[in-house]
Amino acid sequence: MLECELAVFRGQRTRVEPRHRSRYTPEQRAEILQIMRLKGWSAKRMVSRFVIHPNTKVERIFRTLKF
Repeated sequence: MLECELAVFRGQRTRVEPRHRSRYTPEQRAEILQIMRLKGWSAKRMVSRFVIHPNTKVERIFRTLKF
């Protein structure tokens, strides 16, 4: 059921042009990075799951994070 809900939200985000999408906050970026590491996802999988434009460099997404 949760996957269905997420698919709806992901689909909505996909239909918005990238330049008009809201940006992820630094806190959200940290959460995405944590999920990516815990699940062992590749950058390609992460970009797909979180609807990040393919031309975006993944390193740039997390450059503001400090660990």
